[in-house]
Amino acid sequence: MKLENRVAVVTGATSGIGNAIARRLASDGANLAVTEHRSSADELKRDVEAMGRKILSMKTDMRSTSDVNLLVKAALDNFGHIDILCSVAGTLSWGRVEDITDDEWDNLVDSDLKGTFRLVRAVLPAMKRQGYGRIILTSSIEGKVIGWPGRVHYCAAKGGIDSMVRALALEVAKSGITVNAIAPGPVDTNMIRSKASLGEVATRNFAKFVPVGYVGEPEDVAGLVSYLASKESRFLTGQSIVIDGGYSIGVESLSIPGENPPPPAGKVVRRED
Repeated sequence: MKLENRVAVVTGATSGIGNAIARRLASDGANLAVTEHRSSADELKRDVEAMGRKILSMKTDMRSTSDVNLLVKAALDNFGHIDILCSVAGTLSWGRVEDITDDEWDNLVDSDLKGTFRLVRAVLPAMKRQGYGRIILTSSIEGKVIGWPGRVHYCAAKGGIDSMVRALALEVAKSGITVNAIAPGPVDTNMIRSKASLGEVATRNFAKFVPVGYVGEPEDVAGLVSYLASKESRFLTGQSIVIDGGYSIGVESLSIPGENPPPPAGKVVRRED
């Protein structure tokens, strides 16, 4: 119960990583204010209330400043304080640069990058007044450590979140507020299985490119967030933490056709020329 009496705002909580985070924070003792957008939070609300926690849900479009401000105001009105912000909600699309219209660029960046900023801006005054806060944003390995053809706009938005984290962490460091990002790699969600991402077949086949041997589950990410949301993480700020089973450290090189296999145990192969 390391988060007992804490209040967490979690966006994107009706599915995928956001849903797993909301459930984990509730199991750690936190009360929740969550967003609904594409689907209902009814199941999540039943499960969280069964844990003995309180939960508030609101229809929220991250592209709307008024929606975001109303969410934060409702959380403060209901709970009196906000201790944790987990910004997970976002969107995704796929297209070559020459096919990405201004509207498509603006829609994604407005949701993923500007929507994140709207949330941070809305919760900061309350966190500063109480002298405590844990802000956890969602980046991605795309735009941080790898590129991805067809997702220039997505990579730009997620890279912007990493930059936001560093600047914001410095700005609020003396206020008792830490700011970090999670940068997930291949995690099995409806988003990654959609046609705007890897799709069903590629998601199933992706495990062979991940050093740990499997695609992650949302709960794997939620465990990291649980730590970042706690008092114990007080000395960690301004970081974007990759959680991808080792994918981004170069595992694809292990599958090059014709590559020499590693030497057998007990032997070292030296360069001979």
